[in-house]
Amino acid sequence: IDCIRISIICKELHGISNYLSSQLPLSKSSNDDDLIKKRLQQTLKHSELPFFCTTLTLCTLYLLLGLLSQIVSIRIYSSGFCIYLLINYLVHLTFFLSCLTITCKRIDSNRHSLMCFKMNRSNSSSSPSPSSSITNRCHHYFRSIYAKKFGYIICLLSIILFVYSLLTALKIDTRLFDSQFIPQQSRSLRMYMSSLEHDFDIGPTIMFTIPSTLDYRNP
Repeated sequence: IDCIRISIICKELHGISNYLSSQLPLSKSSNDDDLIKKRLQQTLKHSELPFFCTTLTLCTLYLLLGLLSQIVSIRIYSSGFCIYLLINYLVHLTFFLSCLTITCKRIDSNRHSLMCFKMNRSNSSSSPSPSSSITNRCHHYFRSIYAKKFGYIICLLSIILFVYSLLTALKIDTRLFDSQFIPQQSRSLRMYMSSLEHDFDIGPTIMFTIPSTLDYRNP
C-alpha cells in the first residue's frame, strides 16, 4: 500500500507536464497564476482521494495490529507508524503543494528538464509525423496496461504479506514459560516469574533449565 502512495506522488509530478501540454497550452495573454491554480486543482482532483484512502487504510491496519498484539514493542511501533502517516499526509497537503507550484513555474519558464536546462520550443511546436504519433500511442497503450497489471500485483502482494505478518505476530508465544521445560515441582519458580511480570512490568521472563547435570571436570 505504501508503494501505491509513492506512485501517486510520482504520478502527480509527472502528470503536470502532460496536463500542461494536452489540456492547458500556454498563451502569452493568459494569467500564470490562474494556470497554476487550474493545474493544481486538476492534479489534486485525481490524486487526493487515492492518497487519503491509502493513508486511512494503513492507519487502520496498524492500529488493529497494535490493539490485537500483546507485545509492547509492536504496540509502540504501530502507534509511531500511524503518527508518521498522519504527519506525512499533512506534509503532502502543505509542503507538497508548494513543490507542485514550483514545478508549474519551471514548466512556464520552459525549464522542466532534469538539470533545469532550457528546452527547445521548436521541437515541441512542430507537428509530429504520423509514424511517431502511432508509435507514441502504442507505447502509451502498452505502458498503461503494464502499469495496471503491475499495480494489481503489488496490491495483492502487499495484502498477502500484511495478512501473513499479522498472523505471525499473533502466534508469537508470550507466555513466561513452557511447561515441557519446567520441572514438575516448580511452584516457587512460577511464583518468582509471575512476580517479576506484575511488580516490574518487564515483559516475558526467559528462563533456561538444564535437563541433566553437567560434569564440570576436565576430560
